[in-house]
Amino acid sequence: MVERLIEVQNITKSFNGHKVINNISFTVNKGETLILLGKSGCGKTTLLKMINRLLESTSGTITINNQNISLENPEQLRKNIGYVIQNIGLFPHYTVEQNIEIVPLLLKWENEKRKKRVHELMDLVGLSPKDFLNRYPHELSGGQKQRVGLIRALASNPPIILLDEPFGALDPITRKEIQNEFKHLEALINKTMILVTHDVFEAFYLGDRICLMNEGGVEQIGTPQELVFSPKSAFVKDFFKPHKEQLDLLTTYFKE
Repeated sequence: MVERLIEVQNITKSFNGHKVINNISFTVNKGETLILLGKSGCGKTTLLKMINRLLESTSGTITINNQNISLENPEQLRKNIGYVIQNIGLFPHYTVEQNIEIVPLLLKWENEKRKKRVHELMDLVGLSPKDFLNRYPHELSGGQKQRVGLIRALASNPPIILLDEPFGALDPITRKEIQNEFKHLEALINKTMILVTHDVFEAFYLGDRICLMNEGGVEQIGTPQELVFSPKSAFVKDFFKPHKEQLDLLTTYFKE
């Protein structure tokens, strides 16, 4: 039986009287990866930030595990949600180890448990603890920083991960490499994730379902197959036209 973990109901967000999110509703099932896809400025990041209450909605409700998040303590809510952003947000004066340990420390994990978790996660993403534990962010490559940002979000083993253009700042080769690692990372199995991107191939490769946004609203939500083969509006159909070569490869895969 499918279990709904996140439910967004009629969410609206206004800034100075201007609606940037307009009456959006969707659900995310436990263990599912939902992609928020759309052009820059369509409201993807704003919507993501409302799910962990970095921004408050103007109207509507968001529930996690059937609990209205507006009634919860924001700090407590965020301890159960991993958050990964495009510019990674590592603390420059903290070592890799200190960056990864931030949430486990807030949760008062014992020292031995923290150290074990840090080592496990670094090994998973191919960062040798011996070589990287005591490095600072400025001593890491872009791909290494991204790996640290990802496992920092996983450190406390939260059930929900929010990712805002997590691979957008990487060069194309490193981006593909980390997308592939992300797709097969054992620590992400059974996690419920919402990932923001404007990259169509990334959305189709990493997502179970896609929420295609436009000017603060939702054009269509569905599987990659549904968006390609059964577009519900001219916007949906036209959105994918510039990516025909990529989509031909993907649709061939879907048909097999």
